[in-house]
Amino acid sequence: SPPARHPGPLRSPSLGPLRSRCSFLDSVAVRKPRPLTRHPSPPPAEQANEETMADVAGSDNIWSGHDLLAKDTALVFGWYLFCKLAVIRNVVKDGTKPDKRGWGSETYWAAATHQAITAVVWISLLVEHGVAGDLSSWAQNTWLADTALQGRERFIMLSNIAEVVTDCMVYQHYKGFGLSFWWHHVSTALCTAAFLVCKAPVGYTVSYGSSMEVGGLSLNAVSLFPSPFTFKLRAVMYSASRLCATFLLGLVTYEAYLGRMSFEWWAMTPAWALMAVNWMWISQIIASALKGGKKEQSKAKGA
Repeated sequence: SPPARHPGPLRSPSLGPLRSRCSFLDSVAVRKPRPLTRHPSPPPAEQANEETMADVAGSDNIWSGHDLLAKDTALVFGWYLFCKLAVIRNVVKDGTKPDKRGWGSETYWAAATHQAITAVVWISLLVEHGVAGDLSSWAQNTWLADTALQGRERFIMLSNIAEVVTDCMVYQHYKGFGLSFWWHHVSTALCTAAFLVCKAPVGYTVSYGSSMEVGGLSLNAVSLFPSPFTFKLRAVMYSASRLCATFLLGLVTYEAYLGRMSFEWWAMTPAWALMAVNWMWISQIIASALKGGKKEQSKAKGA
């Protein structure tokens, strides 16, 4: 018979998994909690600035996050068409009768009304931000995500587009609406629309367009109320407004050239083309002013 085997030592079940668990539990038990690092909260002013910059960073253009912008655009365009076709055309006596320059007086009243409203809204923005001491930041800020913060700026931009587009729709049949006016109106609409769909400095672009509207107001003042004073005022106001707009345009172009804008400097070419048309008109106005404005006065009186 085979020899009997001596029983070996008794072995307990493997405690490996249990030991591994216990070691893990032990490590958790002895692990010291890491102290919480508290970062000091920024002052209210800096916190508000960070929120504003976050809004700017989250808004590529005026259309981002603005559900009511299409309605605003439709309202502005509808209002301009209503005023030109239903109000001014019926209120101004003989407003559709062309003068010797090929324009009806309704065109002067419509343009002067638009320019006066634009000037008042623009000046209110300058005064408000000048008193608040944030005029520089207002000029450089792009479109914010909060629609309510830049309502007046948006109104000015949409009004400028509506003014030139409805001019082309309502007044293009007048003889005075020549090639230079077509170029001026089309380039104005394209430039203003471009400023709406890129991260352009809102304050600068609003001031660029509004300053030229103020100068244009003097042109229509001469057409509606011709006198030696208004002729001299036209030359001064129109030239000064274009100098201001040229300075603003040059400043934005230079900043874009340095890489401080979200667009390339050559993207400002259409705006410079528009400015070239205005400087061509300035040369004509200055030449007329040097001659005493007799020719223009006789045309205006013969209207």
